[in-house]
Amino acid sequence: MMKGFSVLGTRDIAGFCLEFSMILGTGISAGDGLALLAEEEKNTKIKRLLLEMSEKTDAGTALSDAMRQSGAFPKYLCDLITVAESTGRLEATLRSLSVYYEKRYRISKTIRSAVAYPLLLGALMLGVVFILVAEVVPIFNDVSRQIGVKPSAAAEAMAKAGAFISDHAVLITAVIALVLAAGILTAKQLPRRGRFGFETAAVRFSAAMEMIIKSGIDIEHSFDMIRTLNDNRRMGESIDRCARYIAHGDSFPEAAEKAGIYSPVFSRMLNIGLKTGSLDLMMTEVARRGEEKLNDKIERAVGLVEPAMIIIISLMAGFIMLSVMLPLLDILTSMGFYL
Repeated sequence: MMKGFSVLGTRDIAGFCLEFSMILGTGISAGDGLALLAEEEKNTKIKRLLLEMSEKTDAGTALSDAMRQSGAFPKYLCDLITVAESTGRLEATLRSLSVYYEKRYRISKTIRSAVAYPLLLGALMLGVVFILVAEVVPIFNDVSRQIGVKPSAAAEAMAKAGAFISDHAVLITAVIALVLAAGILTAKQLPRRGRFGFETAAVRFSAAMEMIIKSGIDIEHSFDMIRTLNDNRRMGESIDRCARYIAHGDSFPEAAEKAGIYSPVFSRMLNIGLKTGSLDLMMTEVARRGEEKLNDKIERAVGLVEPAMIIIISLMAGFIMLSVMLPLLDILTSMGFYL
């Protein structure tokens, strides 16, 4: 058994499946195809993985077994490759897997970006506020005292806060770093939590079903594989209900709607595809619309968070500047300088 390989990322898997399917389409054997991929690979670990898999397949090991033994590929992918080898649809299955993992990568990237941007923006704006409190406010307070104006209570309090920030800069930086890390961890947990997590899981379910249908695998016997992809408890329960409905005689579109996975609109689309023999095309459209809907929700959420953060931080900065400037304006006015 091959050792020393960690599970590949979704983008790497998508690239591997696409390139390998193209190579197999030219009639090259699996072992030679893996060796050819290894020649072009720049990553030394992936290169070694491909070479060891090539050696195993040349020695008579099935491709799915070589992938499974490497430990670098998800169980779901290896199970599908096993089915594809037995049905003679390896090339088509690899292409479908490439599309599926590319979609998973895009969804994960969208979620990470949606959380990372507000976090970085908030950290930047807090940095501006800290600089104002720690550096600018004490200067204005000194100027006020020099011209005989007592700084306001708010300005004095902010000056003390600024001194505290300066004295404990390392600790405060560490706290901010922990908050950012917590935000990133939250981003990773989003696909598993709440309504948003359920909708993310539904999009992944659609992508998996699209790939399964295009690969010619029987839907009724595909739910065990789909369960291994799911990390959302509510979606797991819906998948179980859907499988039971199908076992009792419901069609896939009817079962998916009754289980709460799809809306009536999507169910009707799939039902039309089932009756017209174009279920694979309708599944592709449902997966595409589901992904677009999820992306729109993420963008709307970010669109609400970003201006709210800007308004809050701007008000804080404005309050700081007014607390410092108003006493100076009073003394200038009393000295005969009118604005």
